[in-house]
Amino acid sequence: MHHRKVTALPLRLFEMSKSRGMNEVSKRLIYSKLPKLMPPDLNSTLKTFVEFAEPLQNGDNFQKTKQLTKEFVESGEAQKLHELLVERAEKLNNWLTPWWLNIAYLEARSPLPIITSPGVAFPPMEYSGEEGQIDAAAKIIQAALNFHHKILKDELPEDRAGKVPFDMSQYKFLFGTTRIPRKGKDEIRYGSSNKEWPKHILVTRNGHTFQVSVYDKNGNILGTEALEKQLRDFVIPNSQNRNSAPVNLVSSDGRDEWAEVYQRLESTVDF
Repeated sequence: MHHRKVTALPLRLFEMSKSRGMNEVSKRLIYSKLPKLMPPDLNSTLKTFVEFAEPLQNGDNFQKTKQLTKEFVESGEAQKLHELLVERAEKLNNWLTPWWLNIAYLEARSPLPIITSPGVAFPPMEYSGEEGQIDAAAKIIQAALNFHHKILKDELPEDRAGKVPFDMSQYKFLFGTTRIPRKGKDEIRYGSSNKEWPKHILVTRNGHTFQVSVYDKNGNILGTEALEKQLRDFVIPNSQNRNSAPVNLVSSDGRDEWAEVYQRLESTVDF
């Protein structure tokens, strides 16, 4: 196996003993075709706005809010802006997505851990010692890869709330997507846009990061024994002591601070 020390991976848990080919016969599902998302009804939006304002403002300020809302409608500006939103919605798959992605995520300058990045809680796992950790890690890695392939091949059961179907295309952004730090606004790269998926993962231990192969020469997901061997023979021996300068730690800083460090890394390291 080819290894190259470089950073991080929590993934997901099932025990899978067989390797799975990248080109095996698919059980592809046909997902519901969802209607285009349109802006909510103008009157409903204004009514909701006023209702939300009432518990947040005292009497005088709330009366002023109601008056301004009324003037906003009577001037015709509310209707004009609503029509512009409808026009935008007809051109885009989702009129809100670009604004939401930029303002809520890419332009936010707060550190990602806890504030933006999700956490994953696993069920209790019965293991002990270093060998137990290696066994658990290999199962998590393999399970995540199998889940990833289900996403690529549209094999996941359709998410629903009762009888209402959800948009399954979002799953395509789950693996391989990277938010690159930039000053003022980050850049996002979707793994699904890659012409070819990487054949490795990144594993971090004690601040050391390693590139670990996860497919065999035929493109099949490695079995747990092969994954365990890489962790046991390469990752563990080369990460016994804590790294005194773990550069990936800077990725948890504010986005502008991380962007400054990342820019220096780009000029010295071949990504």
